[in-house]
Amino acid sequence: QIPESNPVMRTRVTDGRNGFSFSTPNGWRAQSDAPGKRISLQKGDSQTMISMRFATEAMPATAEQFKAHALRKIAGAKVLEEFAASSGGGKGLGIDVAHAVSGVPLITRLVVFPGVSGSVEVSLAAPPQEFESLHIAWTGFINSFRIEPAK
Repeated sequence: QIPESNPVMRTRVTDGRNGFSFSTPNGWRAQSDAPGKRISLQKGDSQTMISMRFATEAMPATAEQFKAHALRKIAGAKVLEEFAASSGGGKGLGIDVAHAVSGVPLITRLVVFPGVSGSVEVSLAAPPQEFESLHIAWTGFINSFRIEPAK
Protein backbone atom coordinates (compact mmCIF):
# COMPACT_ATOMS: atom_id res chain seq x y z
CA GLN A 1 0.00 0.00 0.00
CA ILE A 2 1.25 3.48 -0.89
CA PRO A 3 0.57 6.24 1.65
CA GLU A 4 -2.17 8.67 0.56
CA SER A 5 -3.44 6.37 -2.20
CA ASN A 6 -5.97 3.60 -2.64
CA PRO A 7 -4.89 0.08 -1.68
CA VAL A 8 -3.63 -2.01 -4.58
CA MET A 9 -5.44 -5.34 -4.76
CA ARG A 10 -3.58 -8.31 -6.27
CA THR A 11 -5.10 -11.54 -7.49
CA ARG A 12 -3.06 -14.74 -7.10
CA VAL A 13 -3.80 -17.84 -9.20
CA THR A 14 -2.21 -21.30 -9.05
CA ASP A 15 -2.65 -24.66 -10.73
CA GLY A 16 -0.60 -26.54 -8.13
CA ARG A 17 2.69 -26.21 -10.06
CA ASN A 18 2.70 -22.69 -11.48
CA GLY A 19 1.33 -19.50 -10.09
CA PHE A 20 0.90 -15.93 -11.18
CA SER A 21 -0.42 -12.74 -9.69
CA PHE A 22 -1.64 -9.44 -11.13
CA SER A 23 -3.57 -6.28 -10.42
CA THR A 24 -6.91 -5.96 -12.21
CA PRO A 25 -7.36 -2.70 -14.15
CA ASN A 26 -10.08 -0.43 -12.71
CA GLY A 27 -13.51 -1.16 -14.17
CA TRP A 28 -12.62 -4.67 -15.39
CA ARG A 29 -14.28 -7.80 -13.97
CA ALA A 30 -12.77 -11.26 -13.55
CA GLN A 31 -14.14 -14.59 -14.74
CA SER A 32 -12.55 -18.00 -14.22
CA ASP A 33 -12.58 -21.22 -16.21
CA ALA A 34 -10.95 -23.80 -13.89
CA PRO A 35 -11.12 -26.76 -16.34
CA GLY A 36 -9.51 -24.62 -19.06
CA LYS A 37 -6.95 -23.24 -16.57
CA ARG A 38 -7.92 -19.74 -17.75
CA ILE A 39 -8.69 -16.45 -16.01
CA SER A 40 -10.28 -13.64 -18.05
CA LEU A 41 -10.75 -9.95 -17.31
CA GLN A 42 -13.47 -8.15 -19.24
CA LYS A 43 -13.73 -4.40 -19.65
CA GLY A 44 -17.32 -3.45 -18.79
CA ASP A 45 -19.75 -4.77 -21.37
CA SER A 46 -17.34 -4.47 -24.28
CA GLN A 47 -15.68 -7.23 -26.31
CA THR A 48 -12.33 -6.21 -24.83
CA MET A 49 -10.73 -8.96 -22.77
CA ILE A 50 -7.43 -9.89 -21.12
CA SER A 51 -6.99 -13.65 -20.65
CA MET A 52 -4.33 -15.66 -18.83
CA ARG A 53 -3.85 -19.40 -19.29
CA PHE A 54 -1.53 -22.01 -17.83
CA ALA A 55 -0.04 -24.06 -20.69
CA THR A 56 1.52 -27.48 -20.18
CA GLU A 57 3.91 -26.96 -23.08
CA ALA A 58 7.17 -25.08 -22.56
CA MET A 59 7.53 -21.55 -23.89
CA PRO A 60 8.61 -21.65 -27.57
CA ALA A 61 12.39 -21.36 -27.83
CA THR A 62 12.38 -18.84 -30.68
CA ALA A 63 10.24 -16.00 -32.00
CA GLU A 64 9.61 -18.03 -35.19
CA GLN A 65 8.26 -20.97 -33.17
CA PHE A 66 6.03 -18.61 -31.19
CA LYS A 67 4.74 -16.98 -34.39
CA ALA A 68 3.86 -20.43 -35.80
CA HIS A 69 2.10 -21.29 -32.50
CA ALA A 70 0.10 -18.04 -32.54
CA LEU A 71 -0.97 -18.52 -36.17
CA ARG A 72 -2.14 -22.09 -35.41
CA LYS A 73 -4.01 -20.90 -32.32
CA ILE A 74 -5.77 -17.90 -33.94
CA ALA A 75 -7.42 -18.94 -37.19
CA GLY A 76 -7.03 -16.56 -40.13
CA ALA A 77 -4.68 -14.24 -38.22
CA LYS A 78 -2.51 -11.66 -40.00
CA VAL A 79 0.69 -10.69 -38.16
CA LEU A 80 0.89 -6.98 -37.34
CA GLU A 81 3.97 -6.95 -35.09
CA GLU A 82 6.35 -9.31 -33.29
CA PHE A 83 8.23 -8.18 -30.18
CA ALA A 84 10.12 -9.16 -27.05
CA ALA A 85 7.63 -9.05 -24.18
CA SER A 86 8.34 -8.22 -20.58
CA SER A 87 6.23 -8.23 -17.49
CA GLY A 88 6.90 -7.04 -13.98
CA GLY A 89 8.51 -10.39 -13.31
CA GLY A 90 10.01 -11.80 -16.48
CA LYS A 91 10.81 -11.82 -20.17
CA GLY A 92 8.90 -13.55 -22.92
CA LEU A 93 7.75 -13.33 -26.53
CA GLY A 94 4.87 -11.34 -28.02
CA ILE A 95 2.90 -10.91 -31.21
CA ASP A 96 0.00 -8.69 -32.32
CA VAL A 97 -2.39 -10.16 -34.91
CA ALA A 98 -5.51 -9.01 -36.73
CA HIS A 99 -8.32 -11.54 -37.14
CA ALA A 100 -12.09 -11.93 -36.89
CA VAL A 101 -14.32 -13.93 -34.55
CA SER A 102 -17.82 -14.60 -35.89
CA GLY A 103 -17.26 -11.82 -38.43
CA VAL A 104 -16.22 -9.25 -35.77
CA PRO A 105 -12.74 -7.77 -36.43
CA LEU A 106 -10.31 -7.96 -33.50
CA ILE A 107 -6.69 -7.27 -32.73
CA THR A 108 -5.13 -9.72 -30.30
CA ARG A 109 -1.86 -9.27 -28.45
CA LEU A 110 -0.56 -12.68 -27.38
CA VAL A 111 2.45 -12.98 -25.08
CA VAL A 112 4.02 -16.02 -23.48
CA PHE A 113 6.27 -16.28 -20.43
CA PRO A 114 8.13 -19.29 -19.05
CA GLY A 115 6.45 -20.83 -16.04
CA VAL A 116 7.99 -22.89 -13.28
CA SER A 117 6.51 -25.83 -15.20
CA GLY A 118 5.25 -25.19 -18.74
CA SER A 119 4.38 -21.63 -19.67
CA VAL A 120 1.80 -18.91 -19.12
CA GLU A 121 0.00 -17.25 -22.05
CA VAL A 122 -1.49 -13.78 -21.65
CA SER A 123 -3.62 -12.12 -24.31
CA LEU A 124 -5.44 -8.85 -24.90
CA ALA A 125 -8.22 -8.94 -27.51
CA ALA A 126 -10.13 -5.83 -28.58
CA PRO A 127 -11.88 -4.28 -31.58
CA PRO A 128 -9.35 -2.35 -33.71
CA GLN A 129 -10.90 1.04 -32.84
CA GLU A 130 -10.28 0.36 -29.10
CA PHE A 131 -6.91 -1.39 -29.23
CA GLU A 132 -4.59 1.65 -29.14
CA SER A 133 -6.57 3.33 -26.36
CA LEU A 134 -5.92 0.29 -24.13
CA HIS A 135 -2.17 0.93 -23.99
CA ILE A 136 -2.28 2.42 -20.46
CA ALA A 137 -4.52 -0.37 -19.05
CA TRP A 138 -2.35 -3.08 -20.70
CA THR A 139 0.91 -1.52 -19.50
CA GLY A 140 -0.35 -1.25 -15.92
CA PHE A 141 -1.65 -4.81 -16.01
CA ILE A 142 1.43 -6.42 -17.59
CA ASN A 143 3.80 -4.50 -15.31
CA SER A 144 1.88 -5.93 -12.34
CA PHE A 145 1.96 -9.48 -13.75
CA ARG A 146 4.29 -11.85 -11.86
CA ILE A 147 4.96 -15.56 -12.42
CA GLU A 148 5.54 -17.36 -9.13
CA PRO A 149 5.99 -20.91 -7.93
CA ALA A 150 2.83 -22.45 -6.50
CA LYS A 151 2.76 -22.25 -2.72
